[in-house]
Amino acid sequence: MLWSARKKLAVAFLIGLGIFSFGAWHALSRAVLVEEASSFLVPAIWFTFLFLFLLTGALLWQEREFSVLAAFLVVIPSLFEAISPWHALLVTISGLLMFSGLRRIQYELRERLHLSVRRSLLAGMTLLVFGVSLTLSSQYFVHAETLSWERLVPSFDLAEGTGPFLLRAIKPFYPEVDTLQDKTVTVDSFLREVQVRNETPVINAPLEVQNIFWEQELARTKKELGRLLGREVIGAENMQAILGEVLRKKTVALFSHESNKLPIPILPFFLSFLLFLTLYPLLAFCVPLVGLLAALLFRIFIRLGWIRKNVVSVEQEQIEA
Repeated sequence: MLWSARKKLAVAFLIGLGIFSFGAWHALSRAVLVEEASSFLVPAIWFTFLFLFLLTGALLWQEREFSVLAAFLVVIPSLFEAISPWHALLVTISGLLMFSGLRRIQYELRERLHLSVRRSLLAGMTLLVFGVSLTLSSQYFVHAETLSWERLVPSFDLAEGTGPFLLRAIKPFYPEVDTLQDKTVTVDSFLREVQVRNETPVINAPLEVQNIFWEQELARTKKELGRLLGREVIGAENMQAILGEVLRKKTVALFSHESNKLPIPILPFFLSFLLFLTLYPLLAFCVPLVGLLAALLFRIFIRLGWIRKNVVSVEQEQIEA
């Protein structure tokens, strides 16, 4: 049986989709689990090519069998990286969503009177993005359950932005924190101002003795801050950043202390849900840009003669005027 150029392209894009799918899910696992590889740039590159092959292939896979294979090739490799019954269930749901999205694209290609690649892709793109986002968040959840609290909390930085909020809350009780509204204030300058406001000068002591006394108090305070942070505080650090870090450390300590009492893994679930809410709109914005590349590739294939467009006459039933 002789295959057309379109079918050969369809098989080639199916193979490419499988390769990039395995690579994308493996790169995601490394980004989450391997601390030295905690950059999400590499998975982003893999997923970009995954969507490029998926969207271009969606224009080529006219046969139902190709659509089924493609839909599950996108999500099944995730099961090799994260083993869990719930993850398997969500991967199955994602696969069905992907299949539905691909069929919508192909239906649009068949039914439109004038071929519009961009509009056809948009018809099923939402389901494709939703399916990938769901699988990605589910895989992250499986990985997150195996991570320590110290690895989980900094990755989302739960204390980010809490420093300024805390400053506004305690300002009526401690007016000296007003200095911290300046984001450039250092630990040394802040502590020195607090000392000047609150310390009672040593009576009848020379200025040099008072300075030595204040330097000792400054060193003692920085030592206490270092004990809270688990590292040395030099004094040139940004005070707001130090405050946020202290809050984050305390959050980690709180969860670490209570983790054996939690009836369910609240934090991994919360972070996975937060990841889904972040990924879905982000992918919904970025994937149409990849769709433009897919449409460009499709038009190049038509120009090269690998894909042919036929003009056929159709009959349409209408109610008599």
